Amino acid sequence: MNLKYYRLYYIILFCCVHPASMLGQSHRVDFRYSPSKYFTAICFPEDWQKTLVSETGSFLYDFGPGPYARALTEISIGIKNDSLRVVRQTSETAGFVSTTLSANGITIRQRAFAIVRQGFSVSKQKNNSIERIGGLNGCINWARPAADVDPAFRNVAWGTNRPIRYRVKVKAGSRKRVALGFCESYKPRAGTRIIELQVEGAEPVTIDPLQDRKQNEPAVVIIEARDADGDGWLKIEAHASPRSPDPNVILNAFWVFPETVQVTSDAIIRGELSTFAEIYHSCGTEVEENAPHPRMDAITSTFTGTGATPVISIRTRRSLVFDSAKGLVTYNGKPFVMVRPKPIAMSAGADMFTLELAKGTTHTEIVVINGVKAGASPAFPDLSAEAEKAQTYWRKKFPTRPLVVPDSGIQFLLDANRRNMYLIADVVDEDFQFQPGPTVYRGLWLGDVVFTGETALMLNDTLSARKFLEGALRLQLPSGQVRSLYPAESLGETPAYVHALCRYAQWTGDKSWLRKNWPVVKKGIQWIRSMRDMTSSEAPYAGLMPPGFIDGGISTKHADYGATLWAMIAIEKGIASARWLDEPNDARKWQMLFDQFMQSFKTAARRDLRNSVGQTYLPVIVGDTAREVPQRGQYAILLPLTFSSIFQSRDALMDSIIHSNLAMLDGVTKEGLIANSGWMKDGVWPWLGGIHGMAHHLVGNNQKAIDILYAVANHAAPTGVWAEEQQQKTDGNNTSGDASNAEASAIFIHFVRNLLVREKPDTLEFLSGVPDEWIHNGAVLEVNNGLTEYGTVSVKLQISRDGKKGELKVSAIDGRGKNGHPVVILTALKRAGFIAANGTPLPEKLVGSWNKPMRLSIKLSSTH
Repeated sequence: MNLKYYRLYYIILFCCVHPASMLGQSHRVDFRYSPSKYFTAICFPEDWQKTLVSETGSFLYDFGPGPYARALTEISIGIKNDSLRVVRQTSETAGFVSTTLSANGITIRQRAFAIVRQGFSVSKQKNNSIERIGGLNGCINWARPAADVDPAFRNVAWGTNRPIRYRVKVKAGSRKRVALGFCESYKPRAGTRIIELQVEGAEPVTIDPLQDRKQNEPAVVIIEARDADGDGWLKIEAHASPRSPDPNVILNAFWVFPETVQVTSDAIIRGELSTFAEIYHSCGTEVEENAPHPRMDAITSTFTGTGATPVISIRTRRSLVFDSAKGLVTYNGKPFVMVRPKPIAMSAGADMFTLELAKGTTHTEIVVINGVKAGASPAFPDLSAEAEKAQTYWRKKFPTRPLVVPDSGIQFLLDANRRNMYLIADVVDEDFQFQPGPTVYRGLWLGDVVFTGETALMLNDTLSARKFLEGALRLQLPSGQVRSLYPAESLGETPAYVHALCRYAQWTGDKSWLRKNWPVVKKGIQWIRSMRDMTSSEAPYAGLMPPGFIDGGISTKHADYGATLWAMIAIEKGIASARWLDEPNDARKWQMLFDQFMQSFKTAARRDLRNSVGQTYLPVIVGDTAREVPQRGQYAILLPLTFSSIFQSRDALMDSIIHSNLAMLDGVTKEGLIANSGWMKDGVWPWLGGIHGMAHHLVGNNQKAIDILYAVANHAAPTGVWAEEQQQKTDGNNTSGDASNAEASAIFIHFVRNLLVREKPDTLEFLSGVPDEWIHNGAVLEVNNGLTEYGTVSVKLQISRDGKKGELKVSAIDGRGKNGHPVVILTALKRAGFIAANGTPLPEKLVGSWNKPMRLSIKLSSTH
C-alpha cells in the first residue's frame, strides 16, 4: 500500500475509534448520562438506618425482598393540585442533598439531611431470649394479610444470598414446638421462592410459601424441635433451597411453644395462640427495636411565588394516624412524621396519606423518626441548629482529602464516593463490613475485599481494612473454603480473600499479623488445590477450577476463567508471603501448584480463543459452547488484572489475551462504557467502566483509560453516586441492582488513584495517567499519605497561578525491602510545554531511589 494512503487510512480509522481525541474535545464532568432514577444515601457511617433521597428529593424507607431496591415508604413535599419538575439536585455539602423543584411560577428549594446523634450502629439483636445472626435486614409492613390475621405476618426478615438465622433461649436439652410463619407479598406464583427450614433437633423441611396460596395469604409450618446440643439455645433458620430460582429468603414470624401445647396453623394465623407462646416474634423488626436512639431525618423547604398550598405526601403500606393537635403522624402508636407549621388537614387513600398546609405557607420543616421507643415523644428539633451540627460532624469525619485533583467534577466525585463507601458499611455481629449497597444488596459479599477493602487500604485506612478482613475469618469452613454466598457458590471468594490477607500484611509490613493468620492462608490454598484436584482429565476445565457461580449476567453454573485467575493470584501472593515469613516449604509447594495452574490455563486458553465479528477474545466460560454474548460476564477476567503480575509479564499468550479482550470490549461500548455486560440487557455497569479503564491503563493505553474515566463520571447522578446498572439513554430509563452503589464508589476512587500512583513489578509509578486538562494554571494534584505495595507516599504537583512554573514533590518511600525504584512519568508535563527550571528538556520519566525524596522544579518553555 502507498505510504500516504496508508497514513490516510490510519487517520480515518483513528478518528472513528477516537473521535474526541481528533476533534480536540476536552474531558469534562457534566453528568450527560446520569440515570433518570437514582438514590443518594444521607445516613452516617455504619448507620443502621440507611436513609435514601430520591432524584425528586423524597425520603425513601422500607426496602424489602421485592420489589427490589424500591422503597415501600416515600415521603415528599409538593403543591396541591399541581405536579412539580426537578430543576436541579446537588449534594455539594457533605451529608446534605439539595433539590430545587418548580411548577407554574412557584419554586421549592429543599434541603435533606440526617440529624446527628451519638452512636449509629446496631451490631446485633439485644433481646435476652432472641438473637439474630448474620445481619438484621428487614422490612416493616411488607406483607398485606387480611385484617383478621395476626399482625406479626405483616413484617418480614430477609436475606440476600444468605440464610436468615435466629437462635432462641430455652432450657438446655428441652423439646419445643416451633411454628414458622410466611406471607409472600412479592412473588407471583408457586415455585418462584422455595425455602428450606432448618430447626434444631428436626429434619429440614422445604416450603413454598405460595404453594396452593395467593400473594399475602399466610402459611404456617409447625416443627417438633429439640435443643440437640444442650447449649440452651434453639436454632431456627431459613435457607434458600438448592432448587429455588431465587436465592433470597424470607421469614415473617415465629412462635416457640412448650411441647405439650397443642397448636394448629389456622389458630396461629388468626393470632389466637400468640399469648400462649413462650416466644412470639415478628421478624424483620430487629433493627428498629434495637436502635440506640431515635434516628431523625429532616427536610426543610422554602416556597417562592404566590398562592402555593404545600402538601406532604406519604406513600406507604404502614397504617398511619394523624394527630391534628400536635401536627404529628404516628405509626403503631409511635411518632413517625412531624411537620411544622402544623398541617390543617389530612386525607387518606390507598397507600397514600396527604397532609395539607395553609395556603401561602413559605417555609416547611419535616422530621421523620425511626427507631423510637414506645411511649417516647421526641420534641421537634431546631433544624437550623441541627444543620450546623451536621456540617460540623462531616467536617470532622473527613477533615482531609487523600486525593486532590485539579478537576472540580472529578474531585466532587472522589469526595462524595469516599463518604458513600462508609455510609453503606455496617457492623454485623460486632464485625465491621463493607457492603455493596443500602437496599437489595445490604449484606456481606466477600468479593468486597477487592472493591471497598482494597480502596480503604489505598487511602491508608488500615483499621477498617483490617477489621473487614478479621470479621470474615469466621467464614472459613473446616475445608478451608471461605464462603459468604448461599446457595450460590462463588469459587473466587476464597482466593480473593487469601490474596487480600497477604496483600494487607505486606502493604502494612505487619508480619506478626500475617503469621497469626497463616493457618487461614494455608487452609485456603489447600482448598484451592483440592478444587483443582477434583477436576476430571476429560473435562474442558481439567487442571483449572471446577464449575461455580460466575455472576455478571451469567446465572447458570460454569467453570470460568475468572475463578482460575483468582486462584493463581492467591497462590502468587501466598508464595511471596511465605518467602517473607521464611516459610520455604510452603513457597516451594505453592510454586509447583502455580506452575501447574499456569500450564493448564495456557492450554485451555489457546483452545478456547473465540472470534466475534473478526475479533479474537477469550470468553469467560471455560470450554464455552453456548456462545454467550462475548462481553457478558467479562468482569470476571477484567477484575483480576489489577491485582496480579500475571498479565504484566513478558508472555505472548497473556499479552495477546488482554489486548484482544480489550479490543473486543472496546467494540461493544456505548456512551463510553461496555454495554450488555451484566444482568440488564442493553444496560451499562458504571463500576465495570472503572475496571475496563484500569485494564487499559495497565497496558499503556492511557488516553483510552482517561476517556473511560470521564465516561464513568458522566454516568453518575448529580449527587455524585451511581446506580449499579442502568439503561443507555437511547433505550430507556430503567435501573437495576442497588443504588448509591458502594462498589462503584470504591472502584472509581481506585481508578483515579491508579492513574496517579500505580504499582508495577519492581516499580512504583506516578502520574502516568494524568489527563492533559489537569495541567493548567493554578493546578494542584496531591496524593496525601497514600498506602502502596512499596510503602506510604505523598505526592504533590503544583502549577503556579500564572501557569509559568511548577513544583513536583514525592516523599521518601521505604520500598518494603523490594528491588526496583519509584518513577515519575513526565509526559503530561512535557506535552503542556514544561521544561526543567534550569532550561533543560524534561525526560520522559524521572527515576528515583527508595528512602530518598524526589523533587523537580519546572517552568513553561518560552516557545510554548
